[in-house]
Amino acid sequence: MNFKVASLIAFIVSGFSISTNAAQYSPDQVKAVYLYRIANFVRWDNETEMDRIRFCIHGNEAIRSTLEVITKGKSIREMPIEVLTSDKNRCDVVFVSGEQQIEFEQLNDHVLTISDTQGFTLDGGVIELQTIQSKIKPFINLDNAKDGGFSIGSQLLRIATVEGKQ
Repeated sequence: MNFKVASLIAFIVSGFSISTNAAQYSPDQVKAVYLYRIANFVRWDNETEMDRIRFCIHGNEAIRSTLEVITKGKSIREMPIEVLTSDKNRCDVVFVSGEQQIEFEQLNDHVLTISDTQGFTLDGGVIELQTIQSKIKPFINLDNAKDGGFSIGSQLLRIATVEGKQ
């Protein structure tokens, strides 16, 4: 494991305040950290039926590979983490990068949708990772979260821009 990946893992463990040390990491690394940390603060309505948390990453190999490294051997609420590139029918978290498109109606229920595409939450997505003044910040649509069967923890809501009601 190289030093940069090791320091990124330490950065993850240190807490959720990602903007404080983010300058030393690439935007893709910060987004991978956000994906992992966000999943820690989301509760799925069907969580008792879940045996693991599956992340599916579409359109960004750097985010997928970083997420794979930082989640190796980790779990969320005792559920192991799996990082996939496809098979969106098995996903619990779907990240769509850049110009990639997502067909919301083709996803199973209870899939947390996250993207770095501007306007993603207006199109039905739950969380958009917005870049504002060189910092990445989550924008959460609580109405879309509620419709998807999620509740979002207050620690995440405190650092996010929020619209809708939970």
